[in-house]
Amino acid sequence: MVQKQGKTYFTTGEFAELLGVSKHTLFYYDQIGLFSPEAKTDKDYRFYTPQQGDLFFVIQTLKELGMPLKEIKAYLCQRRPERLLALLEEQAQVLERKMEQMNQMRSLLLHKAKMTRALLQADTKTIFVRHQEKEYLVKTAVGGRESILEGFARHMQQCRQKGLLIPLATGQTLPLERAQQGALEAYSSYYTLLPHHLRSLKNDVRPSGEYLVYYHMDGYSSIGAGYEKILQYANKEQLQLGDFFYEDVLLDELSVEGYDNYVVQISIRLKAPQKEAEA
Repeated sequence: MVQKQGKTYFTTGEFAELLGVSKHTLFYYDQIGLFSPEAKTDKDYRFYTPQQGDLFFVIQTLKELGMPLKEIKAYLCQRRPERLLALLEEQAQVLERKMEQMNQMRSLLLHKAKMTRALLQADTKTIFVRHQEKEYLVKTAVGGRESILEGFARHMQQCRQKGLLIPLATGQTLPLERAQQGALEAYSSYYTLLPHHLRSLKNDVRPSGEYLVYYHMDGYSSIGAGYEKILQYANKEQLQLGDFFYEDVLLDELSVEGYDNYVVQISIRLKAPQKEAEA
């Protein structure tokens, strides 16, 4: 810190330390004309005043809100209250979108953790019946001539249009009749589970009820064997199956390597047994 003509100045290193940034940041801001020292010597020494800290914090705040340095520079060159008001309202909207995205990311992480924990504790060698609570879905019907990739892409587009920035988990439905015929890629729809706080976005639900469940541990290349097992089990136990199978990926590239190591939950809702007519 030096005194010149009654003013207090900080060197670049001192000013950078006070602000918690690197000297390189101050050099770069000076280079692009965004934030320059108040004084320079013939030997290119730079000196900053304490008052310049206020302007630097304004720049850092706008930068943290995601505003590009070029736009910050343009704003600082034409500062006035009306522009500030418009800027604050615009950046508030940007921040709201980021907060919603972070909330959806948090829901995804918690869902993944819950599913992974449940799978690690489950008996994956048996087929069983489990009660399933109602779940909210964004669902997209698959066109007859669409490829799997085309249908999936259209579903992702619908999710984005509804404001679902980070899909929680995406699966597909397969009609019982097609599963029985071995047409295992003839999906009827794609669906994405919704966290509870986004249930207003739903266009369908997975109804509550008793579901027959099987964990297929060997990925999609052998998914046919999984369907064969669950159909044989239902036939042996004389279970009345609903209209659609649901495929939910429980372990994917986040936790295993390769498509053939995915763990897929195959489930189908059981029809309620009809009550015998009273005599």
